Amino acid sequence: MKKTFTTINILAFLLLQSVSLNAQSSIHNIAYNKDGTISMIVFEKGTSKNAITKEGKSTANSLNNLLKLSDNIELRFNKTTSGVQDFITEYYDSYINGTIVEGGEYHINYKGSDIISITGRNYSTSDIVADKELIGESKAFDFAKKSINAKSYAWENSQNLNKFSKPKGKLVYIPIENQEGKVSLFLVYKFDIFATQPLSRDYVYVDANNGLILKKNAIIKHSESFYKKKNNNQSKEIQIINKASKLDKSREIEQANADTRYSGKRFIETELSNGSYILRDNSRGVTIHTLNANNMESSDFVSEFNDNDNNWTAEEYHNDKRDDAALDVHWGTIKTYDYFKNTFNRNSYDDKGAPINSYVHVGNELVNAFWAGDFMGYGDGNADIDALTSLDIVSHELGHGICQETANLEYERESGALNEAFSDIWAAIVEHTYAPEKNAFVMGEDIFLIAPYFSRSMSDPKLTNDPDTYKGTFWKAASVEDGCTIPWGSINDYCGVHSNSGVLNHWFYILVNGKSGTNDIGNSYNITGIGWESAEKIVYRLETAYLTSKSDYKNARDFSIQAAIDLFGEHSTEAIAVQNAFYAVGIGGKYLLFPDTTSPTSPTNLVAKDVTGDAVSLSWDSSTDENGIWGYIILQNGSEVYKTQETSLRLTGLTPETSYDFKVKAYDNYSNVSSESNLAKITTTSQPKACLASSFSPNFFTISNVKIGDIDNSSTKLLGYEDFAYLNTNLELDTEYTIEITPKAANGYEQSPVGYSIFLDKNNTGDFTFDKRIAVISPRGSSSKLTATFKLPEDTILNQPLRLRILQTYNGITSSGCIGYNYGQVEDYSITAKSKKLAVSDLLKEEEIKIYPSPVKETLNVVLKDNKEFNYEVLSITGGVIKSGISKGQIDVNYIQPGTYILKVNQNGKVITQKFIKK
Repeated sequence: MKKTFTTINILAFLLLQSVSLNAQSSIHNIAYNKDGTISMIVFEKGTSKNAITKEGKSTANSLNNLLKLSDNIELRFNKTTSGVQDFITEYYDSYINGTIVEGGEYHINYKGSDIISITGRNYSTSDIVADKELIGESKAFDFAKKSINAKSYAWENSQNLNKFSKPKGKLVYIPIENQEGKVSLFLVYKFDIFATQPLSRDYVYVDANNGLILKKNAIIKHSESFYKKKNNNQSKEIQIINKASKLDKSREIEQANADTRYSGKRFIETELSNGSYILRDNSRGVTIHTLNANNMESSDFVSEFNDNDNNWTAEEYHNDKRDDAALDVHWGTIKTYDYFKNTFNRNSYDDKGAPINSYVHVGNELVNAFWAGDFMGYGDGNADIDALTSLDIVSHELGHGICQETANLEYERESGALNEAFSDIWAAIVEHTYAPEKNAFVMGEDIFLIAPYFSRSMSDPKLTNDPDTYKGTFWKAASVEDGCTIPWGSINDYCGVHSNSGVLNHWFYILVNGKSGTNDIGNSYNITGIGWESAEKIVYRLETAYLTSKSDYKNARDFSIQAAIDLFGEHSTEAIAVQNAFYAVGIGGKYLLFPDTTSPTSPTNLVAKDVTGDAVSLSWDSSTDENGIWGYIILQNGSEVYKTQETSLRLTGLTPETSYDFKVKAYDNYSNVSSESNLAKITTTSQPKACLASSFSPNFFTISNVKIGDIDNSSTKLLGYEDFAYLNTNLELDTEYTIEITPKAANGYEQSPVGYSIFLDKNNTGDFTFDKRIAVISPRGSSSKLTATFKLPEDTILNQPLRLRILQTYNGITSSGCIGYNYGQVEDYSITAKSKKLAVSDLLKEEEIKIYPSPVKETLNVVLKDNKEFNYEVLSITGGVIKSGISKGQIDVNYIQPGTYILKVNQNGKVITQKFIKK
């Protein structure tokens, strides 16, 4: 098995072996990712950055050596950022043989000339499972575009003021998590696909080997959960363009009065242009520009908001068009810019003075607001939700821009939940700063016209069915292991990014205000808040200096404690509050004055079952610990290969026909490790690892039951792929069989046409090409069982478990069993092919053949009527071939084990059989 997950102790040992003696003594603390790899190295206070650099080597080369990266991996410098209090952060990216590895990033934090910490995530060349570039960029683009399936795209519009050109593919490696939470690297083409009808903008990742769409990462960050129970109207073409404004200091900037829609009378800065005032402000050294999209279907309709006397009154703008919503956007954008500039000296979202352009009146009754990569768009809402332009929404969207340029948290799973939470946190902070009369810990309270009259609550996330505890009540599945196979915006909210943001939101509320209580997992707490000013400094440092694109909640906890230490000192009130607030939301242990050194109890009753050629299911009884169990370590043949927070998992990547020993250890919130569990031993089958196949959106159609031979299996999970290859049945050659499939469809989709393609890996090679398709069921609507008949191919390998794959596809069948697609499900089973059992009536034809003696010890005599040469097979009673050859009358059976056998004789195409006994 590839050692995708490396032993924690070995990692620490290698780390120390690779550093100079000076650096070894300078390491203060090491934190780990949930999989056991290093996430953070903290150095002793006052350690010079020279401690990690070797003479004559760059920082990047020294970092390679420090982290013991393989020769094919190199770290390349990306950029440097500087912050308050003399803090500096250097960003580095990982490359394998010259190709960037997305998610393989490191940040080095300094204060002056002293090194503070290194954070990030590492992937190994041993993680690579696909690195062939076979399909080419042009075909990859076709696959990417087809996966979006839009009616129109930004580059197709000749009036596109942003001059968005046809995307070019970039070869990158990306990590993909499998059903057991293990990660593999794939070589892919990455495209920026900007669709205008319906509106979307995503990075689309296409497998460079076979065209499979492995992933999408949303560039447009939207406020989907503002309106969870209604459908947003995005059917009309929305040609969002970025009409970028260049800074022109010669124009006259004036302060104006504005009657905003949600925040009363406010001062804004405007510009005199061609005799009237427009919503453009260059007074801050950057351009802040608010434009009218006019509910457009084409960029031809983009225009300015104009006022003749620079007194933007409610009488003029509080109208049926909701034009005063633009005043909220302009004022909110100015105030959000001011907050980051005044507090952190941050110059626009990119800290480089980028223009901030906003479009109001986007679409027709669009119940949405979004960040689109370099501009923002705001819908007018509808009868239930007012225009989505309140101060908290504006600052939320601009917060996505800041995240994009700093941590760049991937918009899926736990990293996406952190991304959304940071935007909510900045929204609360900006609202508290510039509109203290509002409820800063409630999102969207200005725009909701229906109950509950807000979208999310940071003080009590459960009010809107969001979790306040990590993996507690209302937590949405965020990992493949938990049940979210593929992040999909319209189906599962990218594996819960909006809902699961409630955990970090609640952490921030507790950090500011304090709280006492007991959370969903039984942690009791009593925390005193540290106030807004200290909390916002910690959050900013966490997001801009520590987190990387694939950071999760555990990383956020570990890094935020260190961020607080950087700012306020170790064992400070602030650092203690950060740690305890995370304990309150179910992540990590609470602060202890005296360290916990007591190990958890050992896991018990470890069982290994459902073995295939490359996988096994493990389960065990949980351990106990006074301060809580954080997770379990899986040992394979004595080496630590995987970590999980569950008490069961399916471990993949094993080698066929190989023996394995497994044990499990528990560890607590303070890294104390238990002794080992009992031993579980297995030997894998001969079945090889199969090619990938999955549906991206199984929420509409799934397979609820499959019957074939002795297999009768029901399944209920909403997964794109389920591996039941450990379920096996024997099937005979030259025999017709029926496979029975019972589908399940979501309400309203029962009559949608769904087809089935059944493949058999008849030669046990792990792929499913067209010649291996053995049956199909044509598309039809049904919620009752469907059947197909088939025979095993004549060239099917006998007496080995062979993988049988069922692909359920919407409105069609497929010619390949190695694909990714929309809508449906893939399930794998196993069959073992046998020769056809011979009927008793075929065993006694004495007029045709005579064999003797029976029972026989050494030589079996065979007499045919014509006494000519013949081909023969000696078969077991179940049809397995024991011996074969050519004979004229005698067959040596001396070395065959005692038992009952069948002699199969073939002479001139005529098959004759007879039973005999070997003694």
